[in-house]
Amino acid sequence: MAEAVTAGGQPAYHYSFAYVAESQRAQLKGARHASEIPYVFNNPDVIPGVTAQDRKVAAAVSAAWACFAKTGDPGCEGWTWPAYGDTRATLVIDGASPRVAHDFDRARLDLLFADHQHIRG
Repeated sequence: MAEAVTAGGQPAYHYSFAYVAESQRAQLKGARHASEIPYVFNNPDVIPGVTAQDRKVAAAVSAAWACFAKTGDPGCEGWTWPAYGDTRATLVIDGASPRVAHDFDRARLDLLFADHQHIRG
């Protein structure tokens, strides 16, 4: 979707949420689908065994999403979150300090995009 938005001349912001709450790391090998929701809404207390670190990540994620809703740019809360653009920038949230990756998970995304194009005809 980020590629389509960018191709239409609008900025797009892409992220990969891979953060696992500290209390769940022994049981989970990675973040589950939609596991960012308590973080986006700054509600980490719904996570059993929530820690100060989990709360810190939730506050930062929530601030970035609120910033995006207010300004159209999620980077105003101190995070470096470039638009997707030609470098295919992705904000990878997998710890206390998110990182920017370019062409993140490219082979898998290309496969999904090709399959989607095939289905649409």
